[in-house]
Amino acid sequence: MESDNELLRKILVHDIRVKSIKLDGLRKVKDDIVLPHVKPLLKSKNLFALLGQINQTIGSLESLDAFEAIDIKIDHLGKTRDDLNAVGVRIAVNEASRRKFGVNLSSDQELNDG
Repeated sequence: MESDNELLRKILVHDIRVKSIKLDGLRKVKDDIVLPHVKPLLKSKNLFALLGQINQTIGSLESLDAFEAIDIKIDHLGKTRDDLNAVGVRIAVNEASRRKFGVNLSSDQELNDG
């Protein structure tokens, strides 16, 4: 009988193919702004790599300061024998309201340096 750690390792390194990425919740932010941040998900070859890339994608999307919430889910899509390793990634976002928009400025120099 396999231990839980052995089973988890098999699951994490199992080959997958990201077949689709679905973006939900975009209204004001255009797809072409978000796509470069989510495209690296398509290159993931196993679940471990995909989970790491999801973490990077969340950080990348958060750096845009355009979203209040980001939720990413993985769906198993393999319905046929030839496509058993296919997964889909669903990204749901809540865009930040304009009222919460802000600008932060900082400088190492004094404001009245001449």
